[in-house]
Formats: sequence, C-alpha cells, structure tokens
Amino acid sequence: MEVIPAEAIEAIVAKVEPSSTVVGTSGLPGGLSSWMTTIEVERSDGNRHRLVVRRGRQPDAERHTLPFGAEYELLRHLDAHGIPVARPRSFDNSRHILAQDYVVLDFVDGTTRFTTDDPIAMAVHMADILADIHDLDATHASLPALPLQVDRIQGWVITDLARREPDPSLREDLVRRHLDEHWPPPTTERCLLHADYFPGNIVWEGDAIAAVIDWESAALGDPMADIATTRLDLRWTFGAEVAEEFTQRYLSVTGRSNATLPIWELVVSLRPAGAISLWASDMAAHGRPDITAHSMRSEQHAYVDDAVRRLRASTPDLTP
Repeated sequence: MEVIPAEAIEAIVAKVEPSSTVVGTSGLPGGLSSWMTTIEVERSDGNRHRLVVRRGRQPDAERHTLPFGAEYELLRHLDAHGIPVARPRSFDNSRHILAQDYVVLDFVDGTTRFTTDDPIAMAVHMADILADIHDLDATHASLPALPLQVDRIQGWVITDLARREPDPSLREDLVRRHLDEHWPPPTTERCLLHADYFPGNIVWEGDAIAAVIDWESAALGDPMADIATTRLDLRWTFGAEVAEEFTQRYLSVTGRSNATLPIWELVVSLRPAGAISLWASDMAAHGRPDITAHSMRSEQHAYVDDAVRRLRASTPDLTP
C-alpha cells in the first residue's frame, strides 16, 4: 500500500479535527479498488478516536466505481436517514494534500462475520436493514447522480464477459442461453441499491449491524438485484436455508414482488466467472477454509438450477 506521508496525515487531521493530535497510523484491507489508512487521534479531552482515509488504488479517471465525491454525498444522505454507515467526515479533491481525491470517514468498531451461532437471526437482521435502504426515496434531491444497475450489467455481463471464453465450471453457456431470452428484465420499481450486500460488507457490534460499508458500487434499480447478490453469498457462507430465510423476511416486510428475481440470479451467478478459485482463497482469510472453489461451484450450480426452475415455471415455453 502507498503510505501517506506524515505531513499529509497531519494536514488531513487538521482539516477534519483541528483540535486533535495524531497518535499513529496503520493500513486496512481496502478491497481491490481502494487504499484504506486508519489514523488514530487524541482529542482535546484526552479521548482517542480513529479516522479512515479512503483513496483509489488506480488514478481517479480509471476507476470503474463511484467517484469519491458521489460516495461521500451518498454516505451523508444515508447517515442523515438513519442507515448504519461509517459517518462521512470530509471529501477533498483539491490536490492540496494528496495528489488524488479521497474521503475521510469515522472508523466503525466491530467485525464482519463469516461464522455465527445463529445464521438465521443474522440473515433476518440483514434483510431488515436492506429493506430500510430500499425504502429510501431514490429521487431525493440530496442523493448524488448514480448509475442504473441495468446499464451497468448490460456492459459488464452481457457485453464485456461475452468477449472471453465462457467458464464451463459455472455452466456459463446454460446461463447465457436463458439470459439471451430474458434479459433485460421487465422494468420495476427503481430503488437505491448497495450492489454488493454480503457478509464482508456488514460490520457487526454485538447482535446489531454497526455499519453497511463499501458503497462504491451503489446504483439505482430493481431491488431484486440486491436480493440476488445476497442470496448467492449467503448460500456459499451459511447454506440455502439461510438464504431463503433472508429472502422471505425481506419479502414479508416490504411486500415487494420477486417476479424478476430469477433473472437477476442468473446475472449474479456469473459474477465469479473465471475467478472462483481466487474468491474461494479469500474465504480462508475470513476463517472459512471449508468454503472451497468446489463447494462454491456446487452451490452456484444449485442456485442456477433453482433460478431456471422458477423462471421456467413463470414462462412455460422456456427452452431447457
């Protein structure tokens, strides 16, 4: 990770917490797209607090995620409407301190969870928070401009992935055959989507969700796009029963239709195409060496089979 110079750290803190002094810094895992640096500060009352500086690994013009300014405005909106997020403190695109855009957030105490004694309770709470996110007014004036998820998927799955050889281990030819007939899905309600709502992006403190993190892929679109993503990740991590409990809880509290869910599940099933071994290796780092490329492929196959079965039931003339 590129280290932020000490003088830049001092300048960042002076801008955000001018009465605080820097105690130390450390790196945080920031995913594939961002560097994350934690700054511990001591406030004038003697209490200590941590800030997080988030900046792109790639030049801003080459990032395929939300601009940091849009992410900052989105987090402000979410925080103001009671969604648990890392509180946004500052956005800077002046290049006076760092030679790139960056945001400063409050550090959120807690942990992500890939193991739990009660996965169903965990899934139910996840569903409730996602319902709250989807219930926000997606046309609110304080929301930044966000991409449409259907356009993003058109570029990513339908166009970009079609330029390479299909991944036979995920039965990609089968999935694409059905997508050719059913993509795009019918237009439905347009909601604010997180677009990567899975256990790795949820911070827990005790039995409560302390923050939903990593909003860089947020978009507007069909709420079933988010449900499909979470369902596959929950299947991988906790099994099909937990994924179904999550889904039924969400549907019961929102009253939304899941008619388009099978189409979005087919799209989501291709997210790990060509990379499932890499994804599986990351699970060991989260304390789940039992989740392997083999087990993930098996669950993906069952996930696709279930989606195709429900899609065929809703359209009897669907070819096998």
